[in-house]
Amino acid sequence: MKITVGKSAIVLGVAAGLMGQVNFIEAAPIESKLIVQNQISEDQAKEIALKQVKGTVTKVELETENGVLVYEVDIKAPDQLYEVTIDAKSGKVIKVEKEND
Repeated sequence: MKITVGKSAIVLGVAAGLMGQVNFIEAAPIESKLIVQNQISEDQAKEIALKQVKGTVTKVELETENGVLVYEVDIKAPDQLYEVTIDAKSGKVIKVEKEND
């Protein structure tokens, strides 16, 4: 019985510690929660996008698209505006599309 009580105390202690971490994350702004979940930074997403389209980054958004966390990077090229969609976890380019003005 003492072993069970001891193990329970350890489990409760660990659970209490984890709950503190969960509460910290839950109290953080939405943007912070998204940053905790993804693997690449906004700067890395810009670099990846600029390898696909030469130009100037005008906007970067972190969004969920079809259940996947992605960066949408808008780039102004000399001839056109482009949107490059990048998987925020892997850094893989999902699509590059020309935007209609």
